[in-house]
Amino acid sequence: MTANHVLVQAHRGYSGVYPENTMRSFAEAVALGVDILELDIHISSDGVVVVIHDDNLDRTTNGSGPVIGKTAAELKALDAGVWRGPEFAGERLPTLDEVLNRFSNQVQFNIEIKSVTSGYPYWYETLQPALASIDQRNLWSRCMFISFDVQALLAVLEYNQDAFTAFLDWRSGQERSKQKLLQKAGIKGWHPHPSVARRELVEDAHDLGLLVLCGAGKRLDNLEQEVETCLELGVDGISTNYPEHVITLLRERGRWKC
Repeated sequence: MTANHVLVQAHRGYSGVYPENTMRSFAEAVALGVDILELDIHISSDGVVVVIHDDNLDRTTNGSGPVIGKTAAELKALDAGVWRGPEFAGERLPTLDEVLNRFSNQVQFNIEIKSVTSGYPYWYETLQPALASIDQRNLWSRCMFISFDVQALLAVLEYNQDAFTAFLDWRSGQERSKQKLLQKAGIKGWHPHPSVARRELVEDAHDLGLLVLCGAGKRLDNLEQEVETCLELGVDGISTNYPEHVITLLRERGRWKC
């Protein structure tokens, strides 16, 4: 990585085109050369960590009800692609282990822990087997854990004090105080919503040694302007649903890896 290289994180994989949080979405993003795959985890009724954003199945599968209400086998039987289009029929919900096994030699991972603050009461039950999976594969150097809930991040650090954790900050106010508290707690990243980030706050975060990722390009119609804003802010990385387009824009500006 060069000093001028802006990291590109594929948000739920190449989710702007392919069904989110599926092996297809991840594989298409990895083929582009993204730096990081962002993914979300939940727990099955029999204790298997599965990759899905919502805590229920209704939006992104042909199933319904809470994820935790079904066994891993029942979850694997669901179609996780047809909601996006008939051409994606047959995509399955991957387990965390499947994603790690397939892509761990190619990319970094950013694993979002759903938390009590986002209305998910099972985050601790989900987190413990996820951490064990990282531990068994010795993938700590390739994995980052993110959350809106500092308590979830502290639970990661309790398991491994050297783990890379980052706080998702989507509420404006007292940013400098929050950044100092993050650093003091051993949290290594500050990932603000674009509405929260300002150039001076990004500089403050860097002075504290925090890695700053910011979202851009959840839609194509304003993607270029959002990328420009991220570059003006001086962030370390951009999280996007459209990694191919962001990479093209960064390459045109000399901000992509050689």
